[in-house]
Amino acid sequence: VISNTINGWPHSNYLIQAISGTTAVTDGYVADNTFTCTRNTAYCRGFGVDGAAAGRASNNWIVRNTFTGFPNRSQFNGNANYLVGNVFKDMRADTVYSNRNEMLLFQPYGGYSDGNTVANNTFENNAYAPCIGWMSDPGGTVQNHIVINNILHNCGGTYRTGRVDVALNLPTNDLTGTDVGVQFVYNNIIYNDTRPAVINYKATGLTTVAAFQAACSGDTCSGNSETNPLFVGASNFRLQSASTLIRTGKWWGNGCVDVRGRPCFVPPDIGAYQSGSGDIAGVRTIR
Repeated sequence: VISNTINGWPHSNYLIQAISGTTAVTDGYVADNTFTCTRNTAYCRGFGVDGAAAGRASNNWIVRNTFTGFPNRSQFNGNANYLVGNVFKDMRADTVYSNRNEMLLFQPYGGYSDGNTVANNTFENNAYAPCIGWMSDPGGTVQNHIVINNILHNCGGTYRTGRVDVALNLPTNDLTGTDVGVQFVYNNIIYNDTRPAVINYKATGLTTVAAFQAACSGDTCSGNSETNPLFVGASNFRLQSASTLIRTGKWWGNGCVDVRGRPCFVPPDIGAYQSGSGDIAGVRTIR
């Protein structure tokens, strides 16, 4: 699915799902699309990936897309899938499904959510909920996800009554009492312009980004920081030359690419934009 504009398709603008029967959905490629939800659709999200077991929804790549103005979270499950070099921006209010307004959620819908990679994306402006969250409802495996080199900017406002201002939500369990498993969260920038960024981390509860690093136990939570990314402009998420995010990411694989299709440097810039043309894949494999 390449180079389309899809606006306001009910439920999911794009859905990869294998939760019944024995059919598998694998090796999909979703790239260079613009997904929006400007229509008055009651339930509208950017995409969904769901699998009932290992291999049922796997090795699907969602890369170089822009997701704008959705009222509901995208759902990223199955196993060994990749979300790379995308921009998520301007989450909007929803009066029907107000409990799940994350931009991205790991949730074992169908029973299995294991070992996906979320790398070098930019999440911008979610005033209603965390930019990234995990939950164990409706019960099942949710573990081993890699969240690396992303920018979470202006996430987790207090729009709804009783809503806690959290940018990233990694709880011990959620609704069912089933524990959220081991996760890998590193080299992400979590920053709000006008207020401190807050993380909800398992038994620790609400904490700062620095305290999250110190409290991390059982998971991998290294290299995350609360640093101004220094975007070029309010709606231009390229990095200024003075940004400390340039060449300070962590290398994770040859699938690293930015939203314009440029391969990542080694080490990469953090976020959805590389500041230059990057290396060719052949050079990167030698390193």
